[in-house]
Amino acid sequence: MNTGETVAAQKRQTSKKPVDAAKAAAKKARREARQAEEAAAKKAAARKKKLRTYAMVSATVIAAGVVLWALWGALFPGEVDGVESFGSDGREHVTLGTPVSYSSATPTSGTHASQSANCGIYTEQIPLELAVHGLEHGAIVIWYRPDVGDVVVDELTDIVNEYDSHVILSPNPDIVEPVVVTAWTRLKAYEGADPEIREFIDVYARRGPERVPCDF
Repeated sequence: MNTGETVAAQKRQTSKKPVDAAKAAAKKARREARQAEEAAAKKAAARKKKLRTYAMVSATVIAAGVVLWALWGALFPGEVDGVESFGSDGREHVTLGTPVSYSSATPTSGTHASQSANCGIYTEQIPLELAVHGLEHGAIVIWYRPDVGDVVVDELTDIVNEYDSHVILSPNPDIVEPVVVTAWTRLKAYEGADPEIREFIDVYARRGPERVPCDF
């Protein structure tokens, strides 16, 4: 190789080095960018997984809380404001027609007939002994004074018709208040067909010492 060829070869090698260095730098930059993207993607996936886990745990805790609240409500039901609570006067059964003495015209417990009244609407007073047996089965008995008027009776009838079991509506000429609603060991008097009677039914129905069907 003559001197001219040697110089030319050296020039080519010298000019090639910057090109190779630039390619290597670009390749390194792409590799680092790809690694950064992969790291960011992994970090985002981990964060998403953590958030999903938190959401699942929160949903489980909330669901468990709802179940526990419902269970607590079933085991320890609340009370309606103003409702009188009484101790039980017993649950002895006697043959229908056997004289039974009650301390109130609207008893909430005590000795009663061995058979129970069907739930539903009555236009003549049902015997107290049958009504108390209904209370024992978890029924609600709504007593009304016969002179309350047709409007109140119709409104009470409408309330009772909203339910398909465990409610009895009957006149009772011996009560002082216009309307008296009773459950087992519970009682509240009303001036008429108060909408709160629905709450009384919802809270106290099926809470008697015996859980027995009482359909209309």
